Amino acid sequence: FIKKATLHFENSIDSIFLDQGNEKNMERRLIFISPKLEPWLTHDFCSRKIYHKLTKSMNRAINRNLHASLIRYIDCLTMFCGESANVPGAIQGNRAMPEQRFFNDDGLHLSEEGYALWKDAVEKCIIDMNLLSNRREQL
Repeated sequence: FIKKATLHFENSIDSIFLDQGNEKNMERRLIFISPKLEPWLTHDFCSRKIYHKLTKSMNRAINRNLHASLIRYIDCLTMFCGESANVPGAIQGNRAMPEQRFFNDDGLHLSEEGYALWKDAVEKCIIDMNLLSNRREQL
């Protein structure tokens, strides 16, 4: 599964940059937001392990890509796990636990607080990539 998903991901990245030469004065950039641990995964250790492997594999695929300098990777795997993301064995030992406050009741979709955290990470990435005409410009 991981190899097939990564190959599909690599092909998708390539297709994004494929026709870039036909656009005048425009260079494409890509911000990739990784999968995240979600409350429904709390006790599904097999799926958590797959998410972790998939996240690492996608990050490696970006780093290998010809256009890697135009791509930013936002690692969200433990972004919504609060302090548990920083304990020893957080990922490999299944100690990183998603905090419900970042999610809606369905345990999948982000809450307003979760989206605010995500938005901050994307805004930082946009600024770091110099995608704003004025760095002080607000998104």
